[in-house]
Amino acid sequence: MALSYKFDSVKYPLWEVLERHRQKSPLSGHVPGHKNGDVFPEAMRSFYEATGPWDVTEISGLDDLHAPEGAIAEAERALSELYGTQASFFVVGGSSAGNCAALYTLFSPGDQVIVQRDCHRSILDALVLSGVEPIFVAPAFEKETGFSLGLLPETLKQAFHEWPGAAGVIITSPSYYGAVADLKRIVATAHGNGKKVIVDEAHGAHLAPLTSFPCSAVEAGADIVVQSAHKTLPALTMGAYVHVMSASVKSETLRESLRLMQSSSPSYLIMASLDGARGYLHEQQMIELTLFKFIKQVRHRLNAIEGTGIIVPKEASYDPLKVVLSPPDQTTGWAFQQALEEQGLYVELSDPQLVLLTLPLKIDKDKADRIISAVTKAVKNTEQSEMDKLIPSAPVFPKMTSLAYTFAQMRQSSIVEVPLSQADEAVAAETIVPYPPGIPVIMQGERCTMEQLKFVRSWKQAGGHLQGGTALDADCILIYREEEKG
Repeated sequence: MALSYKFDSVKYPLWEVLERHRQKSPLSGHVPGHKNGDVFPEAMRSFYEATGPWDVTEISGLDDLHAPEGAIAEAERALSELYGTQASFFVVGGSSAGNCAALYTLFSPGDQVIVQRDCHRSILDALVLSGVEPIFVAPAFEKETGFSLGLLPETLKQAFHEWPGAAGVIITSPSYYGAVADLKRIVATAHGNGKKVIVDEAHGAHLAPLTSFPCSAVEAGADIVVQSAHKTLPALTMGAYVHVMSASVKSETLRESLRLMQSSSPSYLIMASLDGARGYLHEQQMIELTLFKFIKQVRHRLNAIEGTGIIVPKEASYDPLKVVLSPPDQTTGWAFQQALEEQGLYVELSDPQLVLLTLPLKIDKDKADRIISAVTKAVKNTEQSEMDKLIPSAPVFPKMTSLAYTFAQMRQSSIVEVPLSQADEAVAAETIVPYPPGIPVIMQGERCTMEQLKFVRSWKQAGGHLQGGTALDADCILIYREEEKG
């Protein structure tokens, strides 16, 4: 589906009413307590004066995110027009809130739902809140690069055959590293079997309006698409979009689900930035070919630096904004990251085998030159490390599996601490996540495998950051006492 937008002057409905309000020099008789940036600790004067006048609340003329009728409603309509959707929504709780609302809207407690196993941990939170029964299906991994290629259409078809009662599927695409799944075939497979599709497109908010980039879940026709606008667009952190592509999804039901998952006092700073990000994408459409050419040039220059190189998936489309660099010989990605930071370049993530950069959606020759210079110098200055570069970038997941305990059983079961060496086939009582990228290695309620446990130990010993794993310092893990299973 080719997306289009009217190339008249770009309008920013929410930003414009906020700016008109600011220009009135209004007296604040309402929350928040900084009173339009007039009340602040002296050490933070510049911060409050810069942000306070726009950090307001639902006063006259500024609309209400949870029941929009004015500027917010107009801004969301402009967003929907840009992406070519049935409806689109601003979200101030990030894709995490969007994912929870999407599951809560499409599925009912007890529904079986196919879930791509290398999902973000926010999907796991959404599964708990929605009360569905997840069936986890492993993605395909490319042998040469180790990248996840996402859920293959053939694998999804097999999953529907084995679980014919499944109500739908949750897909993650693009991956953290930029690989884009075959979304058109995935959506066609699901819809052909009468199943609903949610796509966590957190890293792909820029894909649909810019046709030079890989196919978006919006173009593929997923029922609900969740995007972290702040990840690749000029939106403030926690700013996200949720799009409805199916007429069968009731927009008012999704609006209510979003209300349940977010603050009743949404940030106008975040909402204004979402309005701005939408307008920025409109502007980039007009120079898309020039922008795309510039991004390719930057990638070419990075790939030409001696001692490193760009790694790309060979069996999938990929987002050119994501640059995966190999570390210099006899070093790790972690050591390379440290050398890059010493040159002033802070990266998205690193692991033993790579470093990930996310390029800006902007033509900026000066910044590009600085990035090239920083990488060139870091390659020369990266210290050799004795840490094992052969730690796998991703653990081995079971092909298809369900949780050993329901969420209700987990809440009712006792927890004990055991050594990792004794936890094979035990049911994990905690979720352990290398962060970033935020993909769970071990999920609460699933049976542990020795491969997973070895991965966690190796990652921890090598110095990788983990969320969860409260007993790992003692080389232990929390598990459920199975004889007490309810």
